Amino acid sequence: MLSSNTSRHLARSIADSLERSPEATAVLGDQHLTNRQLDLMSRACVSALNENGVGPGDVVALDSALDSRFVAALLAVVRTGAAYVGLDFADTGQATTVADSVQPTAWVTRPGRPVPAGAATVLLDDTVEPPDPARATEPANAVTAPDDAFQVVFTSGSLGARKAVVTTYQGVLNRVLWFLDAYPLRPGSVVAVHKDVSLVGSPVEMLTGLLAGAPLLFLDKHTVLDPEAFWSALAEHRVTHLFGSPPLLQLLLDGAAEPDATTLDVVTSSAQSLSASLAGRWTKKLPGTRLLNMYGLTEAASNVTCFDVTGTATAQDDGSVPVGTPITGCDVRVLGPDGQPVPDGTTGEVHVGGVCLARGYLDRPEETAERFVSDPDGARLFRTGDLGRWTEHGLEILGRTDTQIKVRGFKVLPEVVEAVLAGLPGVWLAAVIPVGDPLDAQDIVAFVEGAGPLDVDDLARQSSPRLPTHARPGRIVQVAELPRTVSGKPDRARLAELLDTDRPAAAPAADGLTATEELVRGIWLRVLEKDTADRADDFFQTLGGHSLKATNVIAVLRRETGVKVPLRLIFDHPVLADFAAALDAFTAARESGARG
Repeated sequence: MLSSNTSRHLARSIADSLERSPEATAVLGDQHLTNRQLDLMSRACVSALNENGVGPGDVVALDSALDSRFVAALLAVVRTGAAYVGLDFADTGQATTVADSVQPTAWVTRPGRPVPAGAATVLLDDTVEPPDPARATEPANAVTAPDDAFQVVFTSGSLGARKAVVTTYQGVLNRVLWFLDAYPLRPGSVVAVHKDVSLVGSPVEMLTGLLAGAPLLFLDKHTVLDPEAFWSALAEHRVTHLFGSPPLLQLLLDGAAEPDATTLDVVTSSAQSLSASLAGRWTKKLPGTRLLNMYGLTEAASNVTCFDVTGTATAQDDGSVPVGTPITGCDVRVLGPDGQPVPDGTTGEVHVGGVCLARGYLDRPEETAERFVSDPDGARLFRTGDLGRWTEHGLEILGRTDTQIKVRGFKVLPEVVEAVLAGLPGVWLAAVIPVGDPLDAQDIVAFVEGAGPLDVDDLARQSSPRLPTHARPGRIVQVAELPRTVSGKPDRARLAELLDTDRPAAAPAADGLTATEELVRGIWLRVLEKDTADRADDFFQTLGGHSLKATNVIAVLRRETGVKVPLRLIFDHPVLADFAAALDAFTAARESGARG
């Protein structure tokens, strides 16, 4: 296993890998790059970054729209010794937050993309050969200290003044090198790259392939959310390694009857609780694929424990799958209120230490000191807030010490959502609960108490711009009075009992809709569990839909119409009337092609 210290730092290790087979494929997807071409593109980017004074201690903003060029930009940043923050430059909210709080030294994107006014910009186009040979000279690899900043990651549950975690070079390198040592990639391996570039798990995909000399297959979100297209891409490119999550595994299993993915060697599942039933289905469907269940967090550079599900009886049991034992370089402890380890089988708070730990929260010293603590011997630990216990299969996660929940893998603090709703006109009090397992919820429901009848759809429209997509309630229910505990706080257990008794009734037909609009409206209302929707409603922005709900809509449409509607149609046309028109046009074109 390679050392994770600066004697053989990340940039040199990747360069060695690229130089071993210069004409081998490095990147697949929207653009095909050889190792040599990737190296040249990266060097040209390094030169441009150097011209803008980028070096260790700086942060570079990388645009998600770079697609497969993102890996060249990431390698360039590593070669300068700087850190990076990934985001969608077209999202003005994200861009403003990053510009104000992180203050990147440079912004790397494609021609024609928006950048903040006055920002130093580096453009990467489709050119794989640098126009100026002088810019292709070997860059001087910056020497980085082990705890130098590698990535700035905004936590998914933060709203308003968003909280950013600063991970380190040694943290991410430790995670990648552990995997390559424990599960070496064989010749012919291909790694799928599909995670949002703003997430802590994103560089793990890319660096795993780069260090192992395996091609990276870049998949866009439309392919990832379309099970048939996803399986097809995995089979076509003979993908062997997929870093996933329970929702992704569920989507792939439900979306294809007989997937042709026999080349898959290793699939990981993290970010959410993996149920034993889902693990059992996966191992039965793909018995030749190794399934790893992992536990991790942004503050520890992704995963810190691992459990090999393959071939274990646990996959057939009820409940959730354990998350296993610590990976190399990570110290995982279950501690009691006194800060001492609890006996095996006893519940305590999970603490994480080791080289994986982040530096802390950007410009938030008090919060950093509160969550990053020291044990009696001076070892640095992170208080995760997760409740867990040690079992014969390793660590088992049981819940939270606070009210934080996870919705589709994203952290959500109910109190923050409740505050947004309670601030709307006419609302006195709000309470939010997850639908299903608090650690593995697919949606949240809000209950509101107010002055007289409230238009809950209007409340959803007003609150949507103030909440990220994953924190928008799928339903808002008005109650005469919120049930309370003896301390006066909302009684969430009693609220959960109301879910089955307050399902929305079937929506009446709307006037003035075309037949297709009425069809689409009915499906949207069923999938989203809404009372009303009109022609001008946006599936995502005003109705609270998300990518998994969009996938459900397309699945229902395909089943009810017999037309293989492409998933991207709802992303390209999210407004109901526009989507219905696009659906008519797609159907007509398909029928015309069939006749021709």
